Formats: sequence, structure tokens, C-alpha cells
Amino acid sequence: MVLMRRHVLVIATYVVGCGSNSGSAKIDAAIPDSAVAADAPIDAPPPRRELGLEIEAPGSATQGQEISVAMPFGVGVIPLTIPWSTLEPGGSGFDMATVNLLNAGMAYYRSVGLHVMLSVPAVDTVAVLVPSDLGSDALDSPTVTARAQAMITEVLAQCGSELEYLVLSNEVDINLADGTPTWAQLDGLTAAEVEQVHALRADVKTGVSVTSSALLSSPPNGSAVAALHANDVAFLTYYDAGNFGAASTAGIAADMTAILAATDRPVVFKELGYATGSDLGGSDAGQVTFVGDAFAAWDTNAARVPLLVYSRMFDDLQATCQTEANAYGEGSNAAFVEFLCTLGLRSYADQPKAAWATFTAAAQARTWGP
Repeated sequence: MVLMRRHVLVIATYVVGCGSNSGSAKIDAAIPDSAVAADAPIDAPPPRRELGLEIEAPGSATQGQEISVAMPFGVGVIPLTIPWSTLEPGGSGFDMATVNLLNAGMAYYRSVGLHVMLSVPAVDTVAVLVPSDLGSDALDSPTVTARAQAMITEVLAQCGSELEYLVLSNEVDINLADGTPTWAQLDGLTAAEVEQVHALRADVKTGVSVTSSALLSSPPNGSAVAALHANDVAFLTYYDAGNFGAASTAGIAADMTAILAATDRPVVFKELGYATGSDLGGSDAGQVTFVGDAFAAWDTNAARVPLLVYSRMFDDLQATCQTEANAYGEGSNAAFVEFLCTLGLRSYADQPKAAWATFTAAAQARTWGP
């Protein structure tokens, strides 16, 4: 099971209590020889990579306040999701309140020195998120692709140098498993969107995301591999347990090696996490081990993995998780609800869980890209 990201705009509360911090850490980490080309100069810097964190502030806290907590440890990238159907609900134009909120939020992230991985999914884990008036059209039809290109144009107009990655659809292997839509239709839509991004912002890296299990299966999902290969980067979601596309039992070091062997694209782990709920077999101690192992595996593969986004900074409320599980048709699955609620490195009451110290120490022990 893999988590479909909540369709939320967290930027509405960013401006209260926010501070400006440098996103760089202080201590260089030793990158294993396997991550450096054999003919590289001995004084070559480590490969450029960035650390991201999903920050949805709990309770009365603001995202700006929590960003100020995270950035000094080296967090330099924040994920943001606004589905196409939220930007453009129907055939009467864009929702300007959402567009304006995107513009203001991106300006804020830019002002504090954060990069953004923005998702504007047309296809998500359990839903197709196109405007309502396009719901009966094939994804690769001229009407849908033209509207998608117009949406991309509008989105890019609201963004500046802070925008680094654009995710065009999310965990598509789950949605497309029943053959509706088809991989060919999604590939056609994605190609049209990528063409528009490259024409307007050649510096922004694009792609679609698949679950870790799509590449860890034996053999890997060929349609997923092809879809990733057609784009700038391969976006992956990876969770230890309790979700729709769980990691294998081999551990993250072996899994990362297998994932990288399955695709020739740079790999961005757009979501990576470990839920501590006991019903899942999770624990605070297990999360500590997972976080340490994730950083170690990343060190070994630093040249192929430019970005890893840890999900999440905070646990969530039971009622919120239940509502979210209901939306996925998993409302009676207590383990899934617990998964949603216990992914955080910190509690909903904003108290550190044991892995928070591991995460922050590991982040500070490494040098991150500007």
C-alpha cells in the first residue's frame, strides 16, 4: 500500500511566525567511493543533492514556524500538491483564489531560500483529477492535452526560481492497474505537458511518480519503467510498511540498489517514510533504524539520487486520518488509518519522536546543494 498524498494547500498559513534561515548544513559527510566516478579528482566535491521534508504544521502552528525549525538542519526542499482539478475545477477557467495562493506561497518559499517540488497531478493513486468537463474524454485527446498545456502555462507563470521539480501525475501504477486510463493515454498527456514545461522553463525537471513496488517487483513493471524513462527524472514513493506499495523485506539499502538498476533516470524519492504504529509492526525504535539506514543508503547512491523528501515531519489526528482513509475506500482498514497517523518524525503535539534526533543529526552531518 502506498499513500496517495492529501490534496492540500498548506501555504495559506505560511506568513505567520516565519523566520529566515539558511538551508545549508555545516559538516561534510564522507561519500563512499562507490558514489564517485573512478576518474574524478581526489578533491572533487560530493555529488549535489538536496534534502526535503513534508511540513504540514499541526494545531495552531503555522507552516512558516515549522519551516524555521527544519531549515537550519539542512532541509532545502518542500513538496506542494495542487491537483489540476483544484486549479481548474471545470470548463469556466482557473480558480483564481487557488492561483493567487500559489503565487503568494511560491514567493514566500523563494524569499526564505526553499526550493519546491510541485505536484499538479492529472492522475493520482485512486483518482483521475482532470477538470470535471473533461471527465469523459481520453487523457491523450487533443482537447485534454491542449487544456493541460494551458494549465502548465498558468502554473509556471506563478512560479520563479524556487520551482525545481514538477510532478505531473502521482503513483500512476496503482491507478492504471485496471487498464483505465491506459498507460498509452497517460504517456500522451504527459508528453504534451513536458513539451510545454521544456518550452517555458527548461530548468524545471519533470516526470510522473510510481510506487516503489513497481520497480521492486520481479520483473519490474515494464509500463512504469517506460513512463519514467520518457521523462527528466523518475519520481518514486517509498514507505516501509502499511501502504499500497510497500518496500520489500530486503531493507532500504537493497531496495535502493534494485530501484536504481531498474531505471536509467535520476531518481527522486518524492515521499519516503516509516510509520510507527504498532498495528503495522512499526515502532519508534524501528523508525530510528529506518532513518539511519535511509541516509546511509543515500550516501552510497548519492550520484543517482539528487533529492529525497522525508514524509512527514508530523503525525496527524485520528479524525483527519479516518476521513482521508474514507476517501481512498480504506475507512474500515484500521492499519491504514494508523499508517496515515504515525508517519511523523514529531507528534501532532509537536513533540519529537525518537527518530527526530536521528534525522536532524544525520542531516547536519551532510552538505546539501544550494
